[in-house]
Amino acid sequence: MKVLLVTGFTPAVENIRGVSAHPYFLLKYRPSDVEVSMITYDINQMGSEYIQQLGKDLSIKIYKVEVPTKIRLLNNRLCNFLSPRGIYDLIMPSKRIKTLIEDVKPDVIWTYPNFFYKWAFVLPKFNFVHSAPDSNVLGCARDFVNTICSQSLLRRIMMNVWYQKSLNNDRMAGNTNSLIHFVGMDDLRMYRKTSNFDNG
Repeated sequence: MKVLLVTGFTPAVENIRGVSAHPYFLLKYRPSDVEVSMITYDINQMGSEYIQQLGKDLSIKIYKVEVPTKIRLLNNRLCNFLSPRGIYDLIMPSKRIKTLIEDVKPDVIWTYPNFFYKWAFVLPKFNFVHSAPDSNVLGCARDFVNTICSQSLLRRIMMNVWYQKSLNNDRMAGNTNSLIHFVGMDDLRMYRKTSNFDNG
């Protein structure tokens, strides 16, 4: 099987400047017949030397691409707050990436974390598996419970906004050619309940 991993965070043995450990261990202990290529946006800034060594250690071919300039310029608290789902969700496959995907001819495109749900709409002929470290909706619900007792009205408003963003993201994920992979049963149950999709 040929898998192409598209990740915002370069995998690492620990979470370094972002959620990077989850895909590392899935890659390291994958079945021997799974051939993997990886496109990383390296948001956690692991650097070219580390990426080169990682490719050798995991026996995978890695392509490092830059986060688009407009995304980097918009990556601030205000723009993240105003964006329907979050700034990194605006990353879309460039011409170079589309060509690379065509060259690799993967059986499945695996994305991590949940920035790339929209790619399934742009590349409908490919099968997708989207991995998330957890359910953002569940995380927001738990945070909201913790803020109910807070006296800060602004904090409550912000939590409601982020909860709605997370719902929007999960509902987008219910594309017919996508499977959604969660780390825990509570995350999966929350996704099924709030999105009304059965592809988790």
